[in-house]
Order: sequence, then structure tokens, then C-alpha cells
Amino acid sequence: MDSDLERTLAANLVAYRMARNMSQEELAHTVGVHRTYVQRLETAKQSATLRTVGSIAQHLGVNPIDLLRPPEQHKATD
Repeated sequence: MDSDLERTLAANLVAYRMARNMSQEELAHTVGVHRTYVQRLETAKQSATLRTVGSIAQHLGVNPIDLLRPPEQHKATD
């Protein structure tokens, strides 16, 4: 995989999860996926469906677009 979009999702997912002091296992449990799936998303080894992006965003308390927006754009628009 490892496209720009996967790398962006990976970086944002790690940042938002860590900002909430959540482990990969905790996030995976709340979203209803396996921990290795979260790990693969965070390393841009796997793509996520829109449904999964929406579920992850909901459990992290962010808008789904925030997971897909390049990190440098977060500061400019927040």
C-alpha cells in the first residue's frame, strides 16, 4: 500500500491515539477490529474502508476528515 493517503492516515491515527493515551489494543477493541489491523494502518501497510475511518474517528472524537488531512494542514485550519 503505502500511498500518500495511507501515510497521512497512519501519521494522524498515531498522533490522535497517543494524544488520548490509548493503546493500539484499546482502540482496536472500541472500534471492533484486531490490534494488528490498527498496527497495519499505523504503519501504512493496509488501507482502511471509509466505514472504518468513520468508526475510528468517532472513537477518537475527531471528524473523519481530520484523519485524512495532511498534518501540516491541521494547524492552518484548526
